[in-house]
Amino acid sequence: MEFNRKKITDTKEIDVNIKIEDSQGSAEDYFARGEINMQKSNWNAAWSDFSKALEQNNKYALAYFKRGIVYHQKNQLQNALEDYNKAILYDKNIEDIYYFRGSVYLGLNDHIKAIADYTKALQIKPTDYNSLFYRAISYEKKGDYNFAIADYNKVIELNQKMDTAFFNRGKIYLLHNQPQNAQKDFNDAIAINNNLKKECDSLIATYIKKKELEVQAKKAELKRQEMLVVVNKSLQTANSLYEQKKYIPAITHYTEVIKLNQTNAEAFFKRGHCHWLLGNKDSAMQDFNQARTLDPEYRNIILGLGIVNVAGILLNKFLKK
Repeated sequence: MEFNRKKITDTKEIDVNIKIEDSQGSAEDYFARGEINMQKSNWNAAWSDFSKALEQNNKYALAYFKRGIVYHQKNQLQNALEDYNKAILYDKNIEDIYYFRGSVYLGLNDHIKAIADYTKALQIKPTDYNSLFYRAISYEKKGDYNFAIADYNKVIELNQKMDTAFFNRGKIYLLHNQPQNAQKDFNDAIAINNNLKKECDSLIATYIKKKELEVQAKKAELKRQEMLVVVNKSLQTANSLYEQKKYIPAITHYTEVIKLNQTNAEAFFKRGHCHWLLGNKDSAMQDFNQARTLDPEYRNIILGLGIVNVAGILLNKFLKK
């Protein structure tokens, strides 16, 4: 997380250190040394200095703010949030405080509060494209894509070199099936940062493949529906012949049903029963076995028909499987 760094002269640093070493350091002195340590990325030392400043003045808003930045830098988001809250409690006018707290909320996936803070930051600095950018991300993660696009649009108006704004907006366009707009944004992002080319190309390729699979799935479903119509028609014809005891033509139609749908337990069972009644015991047993495998309920139906008494040893073996 970026923060505003002020250039601090070596003389000031020496003066602050002398005061602190002589035990004459004030809260402001510890705060000043904390800023010096922040500039040097000495985060632990900065944390210690800001904490000592707060020991001397527990209402020191800027010290809470800067210590919050240290926590933020160390990814201790809850601690950062507590310090930002205290900073706002004692001084609501600290520059960029809402931007920083919004970033913590974004890191904690509290997108509603993040959006609220970025909005407050923008009320203070309407042309702050960083606040707009991260508010757009918050809207995007929340699923408010229209608001996200509106913010990305403003970001790009304010900073036409922000590759990530083009890239993120392009991803949303892809999500909403606008590949031409997405490709244009990806091209603009790549023109700014060629390192994004591989990822942009991958996203477009994945989108195209997804659409191809969707088309294939629709065709397969249409074919399945058409097959079901044929299967149901053939099954109705077969069942009508079966009820009329016209077993040989019924077998022909049940066979057609099975060719189209090899998971139709009813067709196997009734074809098997036709074979059984015609004396084709082996063929009947094969069909009964397949019907029972596909739907265990047919075991009870077979028993209910009394076939077990007629089949003798062969059917008993079948029922014991």
